[in-house]
Amino acid sequence: DDSYNNARSHYLSYDLFYRNELVVHDRLSLFVQPFYSHVLISREALSEPFEVRSYHAGLSFGLVFMPR
Repeated sequence: DDSYNNARSHYLSYDLFYRNELVVHDRLSLFVQPFYSHVLISREALSEPFEVRSYHAGLSFGLVFMPR
């Protein structure tokens, strides 16, 4: 009954993102946020059937509601 132990793994990474909001109403706005993440150093002790990717990019969308 082996399980994954991440205690000996080390990472150095950074995230870049930019958030742009559009005010729809005085209490409601929409946002779009592109992002990029990159792992510079990954000393992973894996023996599982999956891998750690060194980078990924994406796009987030959402709503922001501000109650009074």
